Amino acid sequence: MPGFTASNLTLKPKIFLGHFWTLVKIGDIQVQGQEIPIKDVKIPDTTFEVFEQKGASLVYKYAKFARYGDATITFYDIKGLYKKLEDWKKEIWTPDEGIQPKKQYARETIIQQTDGQGAYGNPQVTYRLINSWPKNISRSLLTYTNSEAHLVTVLLACDYMEVTG
Repeated sequence: MPGFTASNLTLKPKIFLGHFWTLVKIGDIQVQGQEIPIKDVKIPDTTFEVFEQKGASLVYKYAKFARYGDATITFYDIKGLYKKLEDWKKEIWTPDEGIQPKKQYARETIIQQTDGQGAYGNPQVTYRLINSWPKNISRSLLTYTNSEAHLVTVLLACDYMEVTG
């Protein structure tokens, strides 16, 4: 191919492992100023709505607006954390007051991908979910026969995401 030679290719990719994630902040919730280890996370994806303009003999496509998907975060329950999440959910809606204005419940969530060194690892990439809020909060099955750690899964909506690192 013109303009491309494989011998000039000097990329040394740095591959991130998928299991070194921490939750620095979720809304206004922080656990004693420490990160919360994450079991699973799905970062919001970005899709673009398309505007189509018909030309003389073909259709031109333009980006209309961006839409961020939801984040799904599963983490180990820490005493009192689930109640704080439920309190946040009550800022969105209550039977007596209904849905509240977004400025009352939308918050920032910070997720970090780390190198896995030390207790929480050194931050490599930081994801800031802007105007996030919990769409759904669920807990793992509570059972007498299971001795695994208790998990909480939060589905977060957000307006957009900023990535650094």
